[in-house]
Amino acid sequence: MTEGIFAVAAGLGEWRAAAPGAVSFPEAYRWLSFSPLPSAVDGFASVLDAQIRLHAFAPMPGYVELAWFGPAGLAVFIGLVAGASRMGAMATRASPPAGAAANLLLIACLYLMAAYPVRTALKPLWLALAVSAAALASARWRTPVPRPTGRQAHDVAHPIL
Repeated sequence: MTEGIFAVAAGLGEWRAAAPGAVSFPEAYRWLSFSPLPSAVDGFASVLDAQIRLHAFAPMPGYVELAWFGPAGLAVFIGLVAGASRMGAMATRASPPAGAAANLLLIACLYLMAAYPVRTALKPLWLALAVSAAALASARWRTPVPRPTGRQAHDVAHPIL
């Protein structure tokens, strides 16, 4: 349950000990880490060799990868989390079960960031956005369009020319 704490601590130790510029990810690795598409579609498999691991069996935690990605990568991540949080709140108003599912997926993403690379940990976030979008679209589809009544109906039927 707490393995992520130790992985993040070990990864941050390596990040702080590394000389500035000693560790750099290719731009393609950085930006494809945020892609929701499968590796076969976006070509992430071709840059996977650039992944830095703590150990052969322990990947670098996503939070540490974000530190190495720099301010731009961190800003993208914060924007994604803020957007998913906002959409989850809106989905909760439209459909409480869908909103709960979206928010649990967002929490899973934040939890997984402590143990897995950014690309892997963001999968639940993409699902949260999809669930929220589906709940919001469904709520709009179910909401009836108000029809004009009384004087409004007369004005619509007989516009002033």
